Amino acid sequence: MLYGRLAALVGMTKEGLQTRELLNERDRESLNRLEQLILALKTISEKELTNTPLTDEEYDLIRSYGGQLEHFWLEALRDEGIDHRSAMYDRPAAVVADVANDPGGNVLEEATGNVFDIYVVVPVDGKLRIALGGVYSYYEFPWLAVDRLTDSKWHKMLKDGQTPPLPQWTGAFIAP
Repeated sequence: MLYGRLAALVGMTKEGLQTRELLNERDRESLNRLEQLILALKTISEKELTNTPLTDEEYDLIRSYGGQLEHFWLEALRDEGIDHRSAMYDRPAAVVADVANDPGGNVLEEATGNVFDIYVVVPVDGKLRIALGGVYSYYEFPWLAVDRLTDSKWHKMLKDGQTPPLPQWTGAFIAP
């Protein structure tokens, strides 16, 4: 269901940009590739949920999709002079955004932070294996509206260890 919604969002984004004549050929091709990747991952997840064996091609996609995501990141940054992977590492992907205001002068911030390890049990060739991957940490916290956070300020807070605590509900699935 999630992958179907993501593919639909990519399609709507593409259509909206095209309608406004804001979509160049390079970005159109990237959105097409992203849509195809999402649909392929949707097929894989549906097969996994029904214990249907995956094809060699689908296993290859699982092994390589990180590189494909990196391609999208590089394409998005190309106009800023980033044209190779080593230039990306000084640009943390953690972001922060105001998502609500309160009349008392605060905003609710939501942010992704550093990447945590995630261990997942997955079936591979009929056997259960432990896979290691990464998942962003998540934060939500009030902040003074007069001092709204930017991504740069948030990155400094992350670097300096000055983040608020993770939401209490994340303790249900994050091990100390």
